[in-house]
Amino acid sequence: MWYSLALRIAGWRAFGVEQIEIENGVFSWTRTALFWVRKLEVPVAEIHQVKGITSWHALNNHVDLILGTRCAKIGDQLLTKETDELAWHLQRAIQNR
Repeated sequence: MWYSLALRIAGWRAFGVEQIEIENGVFSWTRTALFWVRKLEVPVAEIHQVKGITSWHALNNHVDLILGTRCAKIGDQLLTKETDELAWHLQRAIQNR
């Protein structure tokens, strides 16, 4: 089990790519690592808040999108400055739409 977890983390760090787009009122996030793909598509009108989450150990830094009663997590293992900057830019982009 630990071996497969270590392979997943190493594979993501070596080959992972995240793409964020806001087009035609739809927020789209895609994470791709080799053959593993995750997608999130949400209308911008449903996003109430964008929060950068940074932990003291900086291993789980990410950005939360608050969507009414649920929360979507984007980004993984970001640097602290990247997390804050991404959250700030996303909040501005969503407010301008």
